[in-house]
Amino acid sequence: MYQNHTQVGRTRVNKIREGKKNPPGSKELYKRDGLTHVRPRSSISNDIPQYKVVGQIKKKNVTGMDKLYSLQKDLLMDGLSLEEYKDYVQDKINNGKYYYKNLSVKDVASLNKRYRRLIQEENNTYNSIGEKKEFNRRQRNLYRQKRKVVMDEKKRELIDELYGCLKKGRSLGHLKNTDLLSNNPDNWPQTKKTIFVGGRYLESHDKEWCDVYKKINSPVSAHLFDLHSNTEIPKYVFKQS
Repeated sequence: MYQNHTQVGRTRVNKIREGKKNPPGSKELYKRDGLTHVRPRSSISNDIPQYKVVGQIKKKNVTGMDKLYSLQKDLLMDGLSLEEYKDYVQDKINNGKYYYKNLSVKDVASLNKRYRRLIQEENNTYNSIGEKKEFNRRQRNLYRQKRKVVMDEKKRELIDELYGCLKKGRSLGHLKNTDLLSNNPDNWPQTKKTIFVGGRYLESHDKEWCDVYKKINSPVSAHLFDLHSNTEIPKYVFKQS
């Protein structure tokens, strides 16, 4: 009715020790007991448990000159020039500061040389950034000029097309004689006010000039070129060059 086994009636400590005597075949328990894998995970036998050996940490000796070198970056960020840095070092030497009082002439020359090089590197970096910004600014200006030329040409073409449609139109609400009107895109905001004189002009035969007029007055510049959005304009402008 009742079944007994080796763990019945034993304390937890005895239970753990019993588990140590018969470890699972695929695991290594309690490395201090010297137990190894019954089934090695590789073809190479592993009689002695191998542990990761941590290498020695390499000690880095920081000298007084290293501290002075690291301080140069902070002084450079404060805006000290080379002459001001020389005066700064000499003042520290005269006051007998700890890291400066034992500096030799060669050490002082090395500090000044390194600080001069840091200033030159910083100037080169800023000059490179300035040249890049100037180049990008010039490229943007050239693109805007090219875009204005392309848009003005297209707008002038559409204005001439609109004038041709108005001459052939039969409605009474718009001007038919457009010979005296300018096709200059810059004057279009004033020119369009003189086209419509009032009356009936939204009729079925007015559709010819309505589509052209919508393109010219569209708030989206891309509609001049039958494009969907302004993000497609740069690609169109570059194709025209």
